[in-house]
Amino acid sequence: MNLNFDLKNIKASDWKVYAKRTGSFLVKKSRWIMIFLVLLEAGYGIYLCYAYVYNPSWSETRKQAYINSQENGTVFNKNEFDAVIARIQDRKNAYRSSTASVPDIFK
Repeated sequence: MNLNFDLKNIKASDWKVYAKRTGSFLVKKSRWIMIFLVLLEAGYGIYLCYAYVYNPSWSETRKQAYINSQENGTVFNKNEFDAVIARIQDRKNAYRSSTASVPDIFK
């Protein structure tokens, strides 16, 4: 087997032959290449899950700051809540009102 890699002496037709051979190789091995890529991506996903779930990188002060911020909670404004409920009831009543007062335009 002659392995001559002198790039200066390669003709344009030789490049076409190399491109065809490379393309042929990729087509023949495409199933294995895809399996390799899927396994590589699955491995990276497993690594990310491990890194973020089982080995978090937060310091104790950052953890405590997050816990303290979550304890504050939200403020429930009963007046605004009652106003929203009243608007919903008004819409429901308007929907249920009779349509007898609307004249029939097809008669």
